[in-house]
Amino acid sequence: MVKVTSKGQVTLPVEIRRQLNIEPGDMVEVEIVEEEEARLKISKSPSLEDLYGVLETDKSYPGKKEVREAVGKKKGKELAGDESE
Repeated sequence: MVKVTSKGQVTLPVEIRRQLNIEPGDMVEVEIVEEEEARLKISKSPSLEDLYGVLETDKSYPGKKEVREAVGKKKGKELAGDESE
């Protein structure tokens, strides 16, 4: 059993969160089933990994190291006042 705060909030016990695989950022919908009875519906928040490949591209990803080096070079030029490509 959980207690409702003055702001109308409840804290789900860790064992319930584990069993339902509820994680920070997930949305929980409360649906009234009968008088004095409700059902929880959990909607998982997508992670960045879930979104990988959603957008089409004609270029392959060169890799984290290459991207960081390219960004570093561009920022270095900007800081030095050389904004030519």
